[in-house]
Amino acid sequence: MTEHDDPYARMAAYLDAGTDAIPRKAEPWSIPADYGGTAFRSRLEAGWARTLDRYGIRWEYEPHVYTLDGGTRYLPDFSLPDLSTFIEAKGPHMQRLDKARELARQMAPEAIVLIGYPPQRRRLVEWRGESMLQWADALGYPATFTSCPECGAYQWCRIRVSLDCRACGKRLSAHHAACGEMPFYDWQDEGEPFASILAKGGASLMPWVRFDDQYTIHRKVDGLSDAAFRLHTSAIFWCARNLTDGFVSREDLDGVTARVRTPARFAAECASRGAWHEATAPCASEKCPGPVDGDGWVIHDYWQYQPTKAQVLADREKAAARQEKWRKAKAGYPQDKSGDTPRNGHGNGGSNGVTNGVANATPDPTRPEGSGSGRAPDPSGRADGRASPPGSPDRTAKPPRPPWCGGCDERTRLDEDDQGRPRRCPACHPLAEAAP
Repeated sequence: MTEHDDPYARMAAYLDAGTDAIPRKAEPWSIPADYGGTAFRSRLEAGWARTLDRYGIRWEYEPHVYTLDGGTRYLPDFSLPDLSTFIEAKGPHMQRLDKARELARQMAPEAIVLIGYPPQRRRLVEWRGESMLQWADALGYPATFTSCPECGAYQWCRIRVSLDCRACGKRLSAHHAACGEMPFYDWQDEGEPFASILAKGGASLMPWVRFDDQYTIHRKVDGLSDAAFRLHTSAIFWCARNLTDGFVSREDLDGVTARVRTPARFAAECASRGAWHEATAPCASEKCPGPVDGDGWVIHDYWQYQPTKAQVLADREKAAARQEKWRKAKAGYPQDKSGDTPRNGHGNGGSNGVTNGVANATPDPTRPEGSGSGRAPDPSGRADGRASPPGSPDRTAKPPRPPWCGGCDERTRLDEDDQGRPRRCPACHPLAEAAP
């Protein structure tokens, strides 16, 4: 395979040829993210979804599992039904593209299969850079991005194969954009910052599960075949991500993992080993979600280590309320402490148990309360207990924090100058007048 046929080589050659491109630091593309009501497996996929929305392209996320000619199963990331195009979003590792190529050969020339890479950052400084779309055709054809002059649909086309619009069939315009010439819209640029979204409900963006250190040698798990073990482990993550309380419907079984062929066969193996059981089968265990009114399976004793859906939603509400309270206190709003829960290590849930257990420990009776050195606090305000000279300014007092202007970052009160450099907001930063 030559460099022109290999999308890996073409992409690497393009990135190396860009004189104004800058090296990109490692970015957490694999973090799960929510966008437009859809839970994506990675921030890169969410960014591609947002980019498609900005160009008015209708997309479907993981709509169907395709059985390839070789018998393998493949679940493409995006299907563009109006354009007969598929997009497989891949991170910088550039691995495991054999299924995308096989699907492209199987559906050619009616459909196009593209490999969507992370965006390339442009300009002088990376944090102020511009994200540019990066793609490659799975079969190595030169693929360009253009719009139809008749219907106005944005689309990709293989200029050496056909110049007909994939939506209406009319002739495409002569203006075609190559890889790296169109903007990519990062997911985290939409709405609130990523850290703020995590604080309001991080479990929905970053699902987690608990495993016992005896998990792999448990008799119900140790006896599973490799494929059944993968299905069982992936199902635990899938249930935690979708808040199904351990229930896996027969309809959703194919979407639990695309790495297992004939998943119904291995679901039966999990049931025979006692790791799963039929959803409608009665179970006497209090840690088991079953029986469930539905066609599928239930992971036995799922609640032994994983929280219930109600617990997850309650923790998110508490985290959101706690974060909102902190924001208001930081902004100087008056606080209503009448309904506050005592900070004794129990009122803030498990997440603050360790912190509050240390910070709110019983005071040492040998020391006066409120003093760490055995001396009562001095009214003069000096940390060393000595009185300040008359008329001297109070250096311990902080300047008042003005109300947030709405045009800068609310927490740091920083914005950017004309050259893109960070600076103190002149409208609401308390030290803006002293800024250089």
